[in-house]
Amino acid sequence: MGRFIGREKEIHDLIDMIDDPKIRSCAIIGRRRIGKTALIKELIKDMDAIYIQFIKSSSEVNLLKIASVMSDYHGKETYYENPMEFFKDLSTITKKKRIVIVFDEYPYMSDKDGVFSSITQDFIDNYIHDSFLILSGSSVKMMESEVSDYSKPLYGRVRKYYVHEMPYDSMKEFHPNLDDVDSLRLYLTTGGIPYYLDDTPAESYKDYLTRYVLEDNSIFNTEGTNIINRELKDQDEIISILDAIAYGRNHIKEISDITGIERNRCSAHLAILESLNLVSKHNPMANAPRKPAIYYIKDNMLAFHFHILRMLTTKSKDPEKIYGNILPNILTLHGKMFEEFCKSLLIDNYDVKEIGKWWGTTVTKNEKGTSYESSEIDIVADINVGNNIVQLFVECKFRNEKCGLSTLLELEEHMRALNKNGRPMIISRSGFTNELLEYAEDHNILLIGMDEIVGRKGFPELS
Repeated sequence: MGRFIGREKEIHDLIDMIDDPKIRSCAIIGRRRIGKTALIKELIKDMDAIYIQFIKSSSEVNLLKIASVMSDYHGKETYYENPMEFFKDLSTITKKKRIVIVFDEYPYMSDKDGVFSSITQDFIDNYIHDSFLILSGSSVKMMESEVSDYSKPLYGRVRKYYVHEMPYDSMKEFHPNLDDVDSLRLYLTTGGIPYYLDDTPAESYKDYLTRYVLEDNSIFNTEGTNIINRELKDQDEIISILDAIAYGRNHIKEISDITGIERNRCSAHLAILESLNLVSKHNPMANAPRKPAIYYIKDNMLAFHFHILRMLTTKSKDPEKIYGNILPNILTLHGKMFEEFCKSLLIDNYDVKEIGKWWGTTVTKNEKGTSYESSEIDIVADINVGNNIVQLFVECKFRNEKCGLSTLLELEEHMRALNKNGRPMIISRSGFTNELLEYAEDHNILLIGMDEIVGRKGFPELS
């Protein structure tokens, strides 16, 4: 990894936790590649700390690793017959002074040694004194189980702290030379995961894809399936479910029918994918139908893999040619991921009570009769403004052309059909036509362009 970027809030939060006398231990939880280890090392770099990173091996090998770390800490050769001896040594240190102890990749040890978690619990309860213990691990499921399962020794003793994707402005620091559009495209592909951004120099978004994703042996070419294989069991069934969603089978019945996976089992897989933030359901707003639930792939790199890479039909080995062939599909996917990005923009800029989308049938009556049309509104958000709720109806456009008046008129037509009096908003990365700009100024319409999207300007106040 290169230089440490971002995570100021996380560092501040964790320091507050360490300094809180009521908290003696925390578990840092987040998906693989999110940067937990880099965050921890940055956090403790100026602290008196003992950092132990367990490995996927036997408890005996990990005990040797503990001894090696403690030998460096003591400045003399140290050896332990069993974990109890290690914790006895640790308690001698914590009795004399305040230190931070880190067990990184904790499940690699706790799973191999049946009593390690119980001894850790005893240490927290009786011997940690004024010191602080940080636990971390690359498997979200396993870490959740370690600290949230009431049958496990650490239940109720460890404060959970979740590490999420980096915001756009931090991602931009990894690739400061990219223009706004390419930076945004890169973010919509990587989702702000530091592992995908660090030490990946690129002159453009196309350059990034051809070098690190589309080349047969490139580092992220198989990252989509790697995410599944590292985190989950029943990989073949999970991959079939994600393929089905990528092909537009978004309801549980459709997914079950096309994959041949029994419906309850399908639901169980989807629930796990949701818990890992890999898949999500659209939240129905403005009386959109609540059933059946509509699933989509939420994780950006996973979506890119299943919507783009697994649908490749070309046999070309030339990444430049592949890029040209898949560009229309990339633009379509980016349009969908841009909606998720815009949700985060609204949450960051307003006091959002609830956010989701609307879909359904609009009924239009005119002199020619009544027409029915399947429609949707990208984002519907309830915003707290003082003592009132302002409802925003938002269209998100990631296309190359400037957004025109027709987009606004269509949005307003949907709002009238829904009998809703909220405020329309359009978010467009390519800006707006003069006609729409003039109309918006006269009618107090909310238009959000690239300056607001990338943070150079703030969002307008609501009233």
